[in-house]
Amino acid sequence: MKTLDKIPRITPSANQARTEYQLLLVWLLKHCYRLELNDTPYYDEQAIAQQIEHGVTVRETINELVDKFDLVRIDRPGFSLMAQDPTLNGGDMLRARSALGLRSPVIRRLT
Repeated sequence: MKTLDKIPRITPSANQARTEYQLLLVWLLKHCYRLELNDTPYYDEQAIAQQIEHGVTVRETINELVDKFDLVRIDRPGFSLMAQDPTLNGGDMLRARSALGLRSPVIRRLT
C-alpha cells in the first residue's frame, strides 16, 4: 500500500477567514495606530494563518503588538497615557467590522 503525504488543503472558508483577519488587521492598525501591515510580522499570510490556527483573535494579535512595542492610540481625541488604555476593546472590533462591511464573523473567535 502506498502512503501519500498529507497535503494541507486550504478550504474556501479558511481563505475567507484569513482574508477577513487580514482586512481587520489592516483597518485597525491604520486607524488606531497609524501603522501599515508591513510594519508588523503579519504582512506574511502564513503568520496570519498561524494565528487563526492557534485560535488567536485579531484583537489579541494587535494587543500583543501594543504591549510589546508600547503603541499609542491615535484615534482618540484628547488621548492621555494616564487616562486611557491603548489596547483594543470589543467596541473597536465592532467599529472595524462595520466599517469594512463585515457584519457576521466567518469564525467565532475572529474578533
